[in-house]
Amino acid sequence: MHHKVIVADAKFAIIGGINIANKYRGKESDEPWLDYAIKLDCPAAQDLQKLCRDYFFKDRSSKKIKPVLHSAGKTLVGIRQNDWLKNKTEVCDSYTNSINQAKNEIVIVSSYFLPGRRLNNAIIGACKRKVKVTLILAGISDVPLIRNATSYLYSLFLKQNVLIYEWNNSVVHGKAAVVDNKWSTIGSFNLNDLSCYGSIEMNVEIHSPYFSELLRSDFQNIINQCNEVTIDTIYKNTSFISRFVNYMAYRMVRAAILFLTFLPHIRFAK
Repeated sequence: MHHKVIVADAKFAIIGGINIANKYRGKESDEPWLDYAIKLDCPAAQDLQKLCRDYFFKDRSSKKIKPVLHSAGKTLVGIRQNDWLKNKTEVCDSYTNSINQAKNEIVIVSSYFLPGRRLNNAIIGACKRKVKVTLILAGISDVPLIRNATSYLYSLFLKQNVLIYEWNNSVVHGKAAVVDNKWSTIGSFNLNDLSCYGSIEMNVEIHSPYFSELLRSDFQNIINQCNEVTIDTIYKNTSFISRFVNYMAYRMVRAAILFLTFLPHIRFAK
């Protein structure tokens, strides 16, 4: 169970990637972790209240959240879930469909970026359609092995003309994206197979040019403080040994994710 949800009075809700612990807040000498959450004031909060009551009271009789779009003024808001127990892959589907339909630009902030075949093909397909793809990734990670594994993928995406930026001011923990300045998403979903098929995740999907432009503007502020990664900087700043370490880290992490993804399914089957 990986999603992070707060609901108050079936009216307000907060959904994002932010965990509640002091270490995420930063200190006087350290910036807070780079993370995102969104506050909702719309009918979607009623469904979320029922879901949270179901979890807490173990009462499964209430209405399930359906993948519909709720109206919030001129904005349309959808609650998307990934839940292997209920055979839901709504967040993964939402990402994949939006990337596949992109025409101009995709900007993604991702903390543990190790996309599986489906998302990987969607991103590369967007590049082949001449869509501008920008990734904001972790220069500092709370799981260094995953950061090494992600670094191994840099060359693959750079060869497809993907722009890669590393945030080095603090740990990256955010999970958010904007597509064509009209569709955006914020939540707990990481772009990897564990989030796709092994964890219970939740994202908010927002259809709003106004909100998307605000979020895109924030992304640009982050990019302005990042270090850009290029093929030249990879070979200039890393040795053959470090690149081999990244390769081994990638293989180890992929195997670990595969194991962790299917472990709950095996336990549930028993």
